[in-house]
Amino acid sequence: MKEGKDGIADTTKWRKISSGCVSPLCQHVSPFKTLNTLCTSGLCQRVTVYSRKYNMKYKIVKETKPSLSTFGKYKAVAVHELTVDTHKIIEEVQERNNLFSEGTVKAVLIGLSEVINRHLRNGDKVRLDDWGLMKLEIESDKVDAPESFKPKKHIRGVRLHFLPVSEKGKPELYQGIEYQKER
Repeated sequence: MKEGKDGIADTTKWRKISSGCVSPLCQHVSPFKTLNTLCTSGLCQRVTVYSRKYNMKYKIVKETKPSLSTFGKYKAVAVHELTVDTHKIIEEVQERNNLFSEGTVKAVLIGLSEVINRHLRNGDKVRLDDWGLMKLEIESDKVDAPESFKPKKHIRGVRLHFLPVSEKGKPELYQGIEYQKER
């Protein structure tokens, strides 16, 4: 792996898209929301914003569900080569923000997951700034009349629905992805 602009090892490509000042005390004006590097000399806080290019691998597979109208046709599906575990997330967050120990990051991450899971299980929506909205949705069988619906019989389970933060209908999470066919 190569070291990225933020000091974290990654395989993404970077390109500079703009730079400017983000200090509320300075005379510069900047529309930046995401900061990657700061220069805090005096009142001026100059930043350089980088955009990553991400490589998402895919493979072509044949639709195998006979009940679908696309049965027998080919489609692209994502190839997931790596599962990033909690320890790796904690390590990368700590490397990115040296103010906190790995233990502190782990405690915050565990606390965050417990609180989010509790809210989701209670049927709440959870919105995290700069990330998105999460909610659990019920999957159930369809019935002919409301009075014939039996929860234990017709509810099959729940699934997590995630809506990434978007500006003007363009989710930032999906930006910069380049698709690369698996070899």
